[in-house]
Amino acid sequence: MINKFSSDYVAIITPDIESGYNVTFPDLPGCVTCGDTYEEAIEMAKEALDLWLEVMRDDKIEIPRPSRLSPVFTYIRPSQDLVVA
Repeated sequence: MINKFSSDYVAIITPDIESGYNVTFPDLPGCVTCGDTYEEAIEMAKEALDLWLEVMRDDKIEIPRPSRLSPVFTYIRPSQDLVVA
């Protein structure tokens, strides 16, 4: 069964000293990309998402429903105070 959603997928963008910015999609394990700049990472993420979903559709793989942002991100306080340099 192939599902169609008009919703956006959550992308996690993390800075990386060596590769600029890494992008992952929690709802689509294995769908990853990166860019030298934040803007390039966003463009690469759009392309990666489009291609990933296209392959899933072509292979008749069920496309997972996008998660809402709120359950993906939360603040968690460590049990001990940390010193940040």
